[in-house]
Amino acid sequence: MLQPIHPTRHLRLSYDATRLHARRLAVAGANAIINRGVVFRTTGRLNRRTGSLASVFLVYPARDEYALAYVYPERIESIRWHPWPVGLIRQNGRFAIMFGVSSNDSHFRASRHTRDLESLVDRMENLRTILGAEQKTFAGVLPGLLAQRGIITDTPEADITATVVVKAVAALKHEAHLSPATPVIVLGGAGYVGRRVVAGLPAQHRVEVVDSVHGLPSRLPSDLRGKPAILLNVAAPGAIGDHMAGLWPELLVLNEVYPEPIPAELAALADRGVACFHLAGVKARAFPPFPAAYAGAIPCCAAWPSDDLQPVLRHMPPTRDPRSGVHQ
Repeated sequence: MLQPIHPTRHLRLSYDATRLHARRLAVAGANAIINRGVVFRTTGRLNRRTGSLASVFLVYPARDEYALAYVYPERIESIRWHPWPVGLIRQNGRFAIMFGVSSNDSHFRASRHTRDLESLVDRMENLRTILGAEQKTFAGVLPGLLAQRGIITDTPEADITATVVVKAVAALKHEAHLSPATPVIVLGGAGYVGRRVVAGLPAQHRVEVVDSVHGLPSRLPSDLRGKPAILLNVAAPGAIGDHMAGLWPELLVLNEVYPEPIPAELAALADRGVACFHLAGVKARAFPPFPAAYAGAIPCCAAWPSDDLQPVLRHMPPTRDPRSGVHQ
């Protein structure tokens, strides 16, 4: 079933102050105990016997507010490029260890940080080897950016993400009682993940790619206006907003991009009569849970291949001021 989530004007984590401190203390305490070579080597020896650890996964915040869900403010700068263990994932009976840095997209894209990126990838590969994990994966823009710069060649994240997105499209059509043949408009459909998504969608059904970055059409197809369709965002945050004026009520928006749409975008969609859904990720458990719109799931890029990958979709209506009925 689609799960509702109610965003607020500012980023509000799904925890009160006491739980926020508990999370930060737990991460700091765990690092004091387990962020040591001897612990990693011991874990690796055990894993080589049991095969229970499938992956190591590097996460990073879209904004410093997200990083503050895990660490205290004074720690932000010290872990820009030095991954900390921040949690554990359990999916389909196996585990992954999450590591985190506080750098964000702007740091990764800056050419002056190329050596920092190379060192970060080397550190994650070293951790994967020591721990005996089968794969290492990266969140957000990192897989495509690292591949583009030739720092990595193996990017399982893109294939897993595309698989889950295709399943999410089918699930949304089913939940919304749409025909399986309902057209899908893919924002960023020629991008690193987008082209894999397009290739995975049923070939017998109409798929339209909108991707101005790669020289393809940059406008929504006019002949679909007023008809049921799914607008799938695998491009970038804000891509939906770029097309807001051209949206129509029969559209369903499905966002895969991190982070989730901001309240202003949700309010604008609601004003146009357009329902918005967010792909929170894959059904699995994370310890501690991911915050906000990602609670109760793990990111697609953190998952590993399984016959039972289940997408987690969330309906994202705008919040309203209960006194005035005004969108927040």
